[in-house]
Amino acid sequence: MSDSISGEDGTLSTQPRPENDDDSVPLPLPLSLPLLLALSGSPGGLGLLPLLAASGAPSGIQKANRVKKDSLTQKYGQQAGRFRQTTGNVAAIDFGTTFCSLAYTTSIAKDDIVTLKLNQYHSRVPTAILLKQNGTNSIQNFNADDPVIRSPVYEVESFGYEAQEQHAKLRASERFKYLYFERFKMTLQQDEGVNRNMSIPSSSDTKCHLVEVIAFILQYLKKELSNHLLQSGSGVLISDFDWVITVPAIWQSRGKRMMREAAYQAGLCSSYKTIDRFIQVGHGMPKQDEDNPDKLSLALEPEAAAIYCQTMSNKAMPDHCKVDGSIQSDRYLVIDIGGGTVDITAHRHNEEQGIEVITEPIGNDCGGMKVNQEFSKLLQKIVNDEGNFAKEAFSRYLDTKESGVLATRKAILNELLNRRFELAKVTFGSKACGKDSLPAGQDDDDIAIELPYQFVQFYGVDEIESGVAALQDDRIELDDTTLYMKFSLVAELFQPAIDGILSCTASVLERLKGDIDTIYLVGGFGGCKYVFEKISTLNKANYKEHSIRIIVPKDHSLAVAQGAVKYRLEPDIICSRIMDATYGTDICPPYLPGRHDRKYFVGIDSRGIPRRRDVLLHYVDRGEVINSDEVVTAELCPLSDAAKSMKIDLYSTLDKDLEYIKDEEEKPIPSVRKIGEIEVDMPNEESLPREKRLVEMTMDFSHTEIQVRAHYTVTGMQVKATLDFLTNNATQ
Repeated sequence: MSDSISGEDGTLSTQPRPENDDDSVPLPLPLSLPLLLALSGSPGGLGLLPLLAASGAPSGIQKANRVKKDSLTQKYGQQAGRFRQTTGNVAAIDFGTTFCSLAYTTSIAKDDIVTLKLNQYHSRVPTAILLKQNGTNSIQNFNADDPVIRSPVYEVESFGYEAQEQHAKLRASERFKYLYFERFKMTLQQDEGVNRNMSIPSSSDTKCHLVEVIAFILQYLKKELSNHLLQSGSGVLISDFDWVITVPAIWQSRGKRMMREAAYQAGLCSSYKTIDRFIQVGHGMPKQDEDNPDKLSLALEPEAAAIYCQTMSNKAMPDHCKVDGSIQSDRYLVIDIGGGTVDITAHRHNEEQGIEVITEPIGNDCGGMKVNQEFSKLLQKIVNDEGNFAKEAFSRYLDTKESGVLATRKAILNELLNRRFELAKVTFGSKACGKDSLPAGQDDDDIAIELPYQFVQFYGVDEIESGVAALQDDRIELDDTTLYMKFSLVAELFQPAIDGILSCTASVLERLKGDIDTIYLVGGFGGCKYVFEKISTLNKANYKEHSIRIIVPKDHSLAVAQGAVKYRLEPDIICSRIMDATYGTDICPPYLPGRHDRKYFVGIDSRGIPRRRDVLLHYVDRGEVINSDEVVTAELCPLSDAAKSMKIDLYSTLDKDLEYIKDEEEKPIPSVRKIGEIEVDMPNEESLPREKRLVEMTMDFSHTEIQVRAHYTVTGMQVKATLDFLTNNATQ
C-alpha cells in the first residue's frame, strides 16, 4: 500500500467498530462541502477529489480530474504543457527481435528522412552483437570503491551480419573472450517477470543483465550515427539529437521501461554516460537516473508504421499490391509482423487533428520466428533429440562440459536455424504463392537447407537418413548433407504463424464489423508475399462486400523506423488513443454511512472525517478515449512537515468498474495489480506547514508511455517526479 496521511498531525486516528455494525453513526463533521481532502494511500499524499463520482462514472467510482494541457501552460509556463519537444534533429531506432534499423533527420534537412546503412550494403541488419574482452580494467565513470562486482571491459567486436558470421567462425579455444547475443527481445513480452535484474545467457552460457545487453546495442547504434555525421560533414553533433525507440504495441509498461533505462545507460540522453562492462548477475541492477528524459520517446511500432503509410506515395508499393487512386485511407488497419510479434492497431484519419487509434492494440507472438521454431521441431524429430519440459532441444548435441565446445555447437545450431533456414524461408515466402497446396505429383518446387558438417558428423548421416525415412513423407529427403523440402511441407511449417496472424486480423475486423477500407502490411515478415496471399484470402472470403484493399509498402521493413522519426517531429499526430486498461492509485476517501460498506470503514482522521480504505482512484478507464491534448491531475501534500518526498503506488486492472483494490477481508483482488511506483519531490524551502505545500501531479496517458510531471504550487516550479515500473514489489 502507498504512504498514507490524515489529519493536521499526519496521523490516522481509528476507533473500534460498533458491535451492531450500525451505519447510522453521527458524523463528527458535515460532509456537504463540494470538495473534501481524500486520503491518498501513499505515504505522503492527499489528493483533492470530488466528493461524488465524476460525471459518467458508475456510482461509487472515484475519478481523477482531467484537464487540457493548455491549462498547465497558463499556470506554469510554456514548458509545462509540452511533453515531447524537439529541436528537429531526430534519430529513431527500430529495435526488432530479429532485425534492427536506424532512421534520422536533421533540422537542416527538415522532412528528408535518411535510413542509415549499418554495414556496407544494408540499412536493416540482424539484432546480433558480438562483444570482446579488451584486456584492460579501465572504465569511464567507474568508482573503485563501488562494492558492486563488475565484469571485464568489453568492446563491440561486430554487429549484425558481421557478428553472425564472425561468431560462427570463432575457434573453440577463443570463445571465452567473447559474448554473443541474438534474438532476445521476446523475453520482454512476458511482462510479469520483467525487472532490472532479469538476465539472459550468451551463446557461451554467460549470464548478463538484459538491460545492459540492450544498452550495448543502443550505444553501438549511437556511435554509428555519430561517425556517419562526422564523415558527412553535416555540422550536426550527436548530442543535438532527440531519440525514438520503437516497441511492440502489445508490450506492457515494464518492457517499455526496460528500453528507457537501457537508453539511459547507453548515453542516448546524455553525453557523459557510457557502458563497457556488466554488473555481475546476482548483484542488483541500480535504478537509472532520469537523465534528460524528454530527449527520448518510445513509439509503438504499428503506430509509427501508420504514420509512414499515410504519407507514402503510390511509387512506394511493390507490383503485387498496386492499387488505383490514392493509397491514403480514412479507416484502416496496420498489421506489423516482425520476427517476434504480430501487432495490429486500427486507425481513423482525422483531417483536422491527425490519426485516431480506434481499438486497443491486439497481437501475439506469431512473427516470423514461429516458422523457424517449427523447422527446429521437425529437425529435432529427425535426429531423435527432441526438447520437452524436462530437457532442452538438441540436448544430446549440447551435452558437453567444455564451454568452448558448447559455444561452438550453439553457434552451429544458430547458423542452421536462423541463417540457412532463414534464407530458404525467404525463398519460399516469395515464390510459394498458389503452390503450397498443389496435388501430389504437381508439387515440384522445393527449398534446400544444407546441414552444417559438424552437425552431420555428430548425429551421423545414417541416423539422419533414418529419421527422415521415419517421417514417411515423400515431401522431404536427404541428399548427401542437404535437406530438400517440397513447398507443401514448408507451408505446414508456416501454418502456426499464419493461423496466429489470421486469428488476430479476424478478431479486429469482427470488432469493427469490417468497416475499414485498407490494410497496411509492414515489418520484415509482413512483407512476405505468402503472408499477403493468406490475408487476401481471408479478406475475400469474409469481407468481400467491404472492398478492403491490402497494401504492402516497398520499404515495408523500414516503415517503422521512418515513421518513428515523423512521430517525434509531430508527437500529437496520433491525436487520440483507446486505453487498454484502467489505471489508478489507492486512496482513503470519506466514508458515508448508509452508502458505503461498513467493512471498508478504516477510522476517523484528526479532522474528524470518517475514512474508508483501499479505494481505487481511477485516472483513466479501459476503453476510454484519451486525447493527445489531455492530462490527468491530482494535488498532493506531504505526510509531515519534515517529509521531502512521497511515493504513490500505481495499479492496473481490466475492470473499468472496480471500486476497491482489496476485498472485505482485506485480501488483494486478483483482477488488480500493482504495476509501478510514482515518487514525487516535496520541497519546503519556505518552511511552510505541510498542508500548504501542495504539489500538482500531472499524468499523461495519451502517448506510448505513461508520463508523470509535478509542479510545486507555491512557486510554480517543476519538481522531480519519476514513475518506476521495475520496482521489486510491483506485482504486474
